[in-house]
Amino acid sequence: TRDADRAAKLLLEYNLLNGSNASYARHLDLTIRRQLGEQVSVTEAGARSAQVRPQWHDPWNDAVKAHQTGARLLRRAAQGHMNRGQYPQAVNLLERARRAEPENAGILVTLATCYRKQGRIRESFAALDEAHRLAPDDYWTNLNRGEMLLAERRQDQEALRPAYEHALTATRARPESGDAWALVGRASQALHRLDDAVDAFRHAYEVDSRDS
Repeated sequence: TRDADRAAKLLLEYNLLNGSNASYARHLDLTIRRQLGEQVSVTEAGARSAQVRPQWHDPWNDAVKAHQTGARLLRRAAQGHMNRGQYPQAVNLLERARRAEPENAGILVTLATCYRKQGRIRESFAALDEAHRLAPDDYWTNLNRGEMLLAERRQDQEALRPAYEHALTATRARPESGDAWALVGRASQALHRLDDAVDAFRHAYEVDSRDS
């Protein structure tokens, strides 16, 4: 079995050459034959190694991988539309990506951004609420949800405290994020916690200075 396994590895290397190095390919051919201890062709060596170690394929895993690959491609295409300000097209692609990966909080956060750009505030909040349910400690989820609460419900005092908490969670997820500390400062300012606001803004400045 060990010799057949070695032959299989050499056969893979042989096939990867794809004719690019004929002399080395001949060397591999001879080595494979020696490993099996008899005069056989490369094709026969491959067939024997496959019999020793068959390749098993799980149709479910293949389907999941196909869905995940499809969702990544949809997100990439959606980002291109977002960069050009084409938010309806981006939403269409992201909603398809969401159906492929309904547990992916990152897709929901990006979708929420597109909804907000279109003025669809209620849908944006719904997407962020779902993202927070899926990933309560995620940096981007908390940063975006805090930003939304502060921007859209600034006059609602009951919304300011959650915005502050989201900002703090974002700093815990990424302590070196100037954006997160600046959000803590703005939320503190809205809550009239001026000392906390000054400390947070100072921290944001220090973090950004280190990065520059």
